Amino acid sequence: MTSYASVLTITAFTIERYIAICKPLVSHKIVAFSRCVKIIVTIWIISFCCALPYPIHTDLFYYVHNSHGDPISDSLQCNIPPMYYRRMTHVFQMSSFVFFLVPLTVIIVLYVLIGLTLRRAEMRREASEKYHHPHPRSGSQGSKIQHERKSAMCR
Repeated sequence: MTSYASVLTITAFTIERYIAICKPLVSHKIVAFSRCVKIIVTIWIISFCCALPYPIHTDLFYYVHNSHGDPISDSLQCNIPPMYYRRMTHVFQMSSFVFFLVPLTVIIVLYVLIGLTLRRAEMRREASEKYHHPHPRSGSQGSKIQHERKSAMCR
């Protein structure tokens, strides 16, 4: 259950970061303490419900029997009995998809979008600086003018 909650919490944090970085105006409208509490409670309820089949279908049983059909005492285990294998296969597949593949895909896509947004912002900033602060002319005359400007600013 806690691993499910961890995966969903990390995914929720990633979604929150995406909104904060890529949609900052929307972020101010939807981020609130009460909403965070509701999301955390929802994550734990979903995690609890999805983890419930495991303890329900787990039992103590003897895995190996001798030739007379008597159980071998060293083979006692707490596990999912073979009669539930077919049903639990679907639960395993569902949990792998919902709690691994979907969050992994969401997290990768959102971090790529965050990276692209930050790169575009950096490129815009550099272009703006280049436009507003062109580089000084090359050669000794440009260096001399730049040096004179700096010394005048320091006085």
